[in-house]
Amino acid sequence: MDLKKLTEEFPQLIEYVTGPLDQKVTSTCSIKNAQSDKLLFVHESSFLGEAMSTSCQQFVVPLSSLEEAKSLLPADRTLFVSHNVKLAKTFVSHKFFPILDNRLPFEGEQIHASAVVAKSAKIDPSVIIGPNAVIGENVIIGANSVIGASTVIEKNVTIGQDTHIFAQVLISHNCHVGNQCIIQSQTTIGSVGFGYAQNEKGESFHTPHYGKAILEDRVEIGAGVFIDRGNLDDTIIGEGTKIDNYCHFGHNFKCGKNNLITAGFIAAGSVEMGSYNVFAGRCGATGHNKLGSKMVVGANSIFTSSHEKPGKWGGYPIQPFKDYLKSQASIKHLPEMRKTLAKLVKHCGLK
Repeated sequence: MDLKKLTEEFPQLIEYVTGPLDQKVTSTCSIKNAQSDKLLFVHESSFLGEAMSTSCQQFVVPLSSLEEAKSLLPADRTLFVSHNVKLAKTFVSHKFFPILDNRLPFEGEQIHASAVVAKSAKIDPSVIIGPNAVIGENVIIGANSVIGASTVIEKNVTIGQDTHIFAQVLISHNCHVGNQCIIQSQTTIGSVGFGYAQNEKGESFHTPHYGKAILEDRVEIGAGVFIDRGNLDDTIIGEGTKIDNYCHFGHNFKCGKNNLITAGFIAAGSVEMGSYNVFAGRCGATGHNKLGSKMVVGANSIFTSSHEKPGKWGGYPIQPFKDYLKSQASIKHLPEMRKTLAKLVKHCGLK
């Protein structure tokens, strides 16, 4: 890649400052593995000194650190600035240094000979289907999508354009996956929900689930995630939402746009969530609760009732994040506090 392309492709994100532009760049790099033909993105000013001491010849630094970077920049090096270095690195990496190894045909076959594809399926000619994949009846797969080895797409599923389904994924019947989605291995979309009716003897009988699981555009799902289909209504994962590994979403779960859900999240049935939320690891919500938008939630937090107020929250039960931190800090002192309280009670003659 020519360095000049950085500002040509991303003029609103990356700005040229100084240095030669005739260097060819082969990839991005970390400070630890910096090389002269690679591009180094420096996210924070605290790393500037270490970064500038490497053999790297070209840097992208935060706009707020421009003057410090110029003072440290060795002669004949090239400097760019960005108001969002992490975003700049992400866009540049996707544009100029994409990872293609898991998006290429297996031994040159667009649809591998071992794949089972129903005659009624409508597959765009650009789609890649790996070995032992199964594509059911009336499936529709849009342009430039990839279906990994041993993945099963059941009947009547629709998959949009530029979507990557990794190996060993199950997308169950009638579900929908939008454009530019990513679903990683060992994930199930549209599993049958945990819904039962019981008789007077306590025997349980499974309730049929007629709803779908719908992933809107630009949804990304990690490995080992299970998203149940709806019972009567649909389960919906809103546009731009990103879900980490090892999460479970019960039947009728619904969320809005651009949520970030970290590993271990568990939502019981019929939970509804707004947009632009961030959940740290191992959070959860009990059934039929409504969660709001623009919340940042600390690790191991559990919602046992509806909570729709934006802000920073945490704990079990949920409380403002500052109070949650104080509560956590107090826990280790509880045994000693109990002893002290018992002495006070005894001294006051209350026991």
